Amino acid sequence: MEGLIEGKIVHAIIPELEGTGTKERPAIVVQVWSQENGSCNLQAFTDGLNDKPSSPYDKGIVSDGANVMWLTSYVYSEGQEPCTWHWIR
Repeated sequence: MEGLIEGKIVHAIIPELEGTGTKERPAIVVQVWSQENGSCNLQAFTDGLNDKPSSPYDKGIVSDGANVMWLTSYVYSEGQEPCTWHWIR
């Protein structure tokens, strides 16, 4: 995937607290796992307490109480599927 490198800013699609939808948030790529499918770890900038996960078992989200979320193994998608990312449009 051309252009996918650590430090690049992308948009992450994170699950909403209630699990009924998604939110799009800016994120920085911190680890690239696969250039083929765009799998990478991200640090997403959140909207404070409005974006905190509902449980520690929410897929791919680890929150340390700060206004960022560590999103693990998110893959590239043009759509709005949860736990994916896409280039800023």
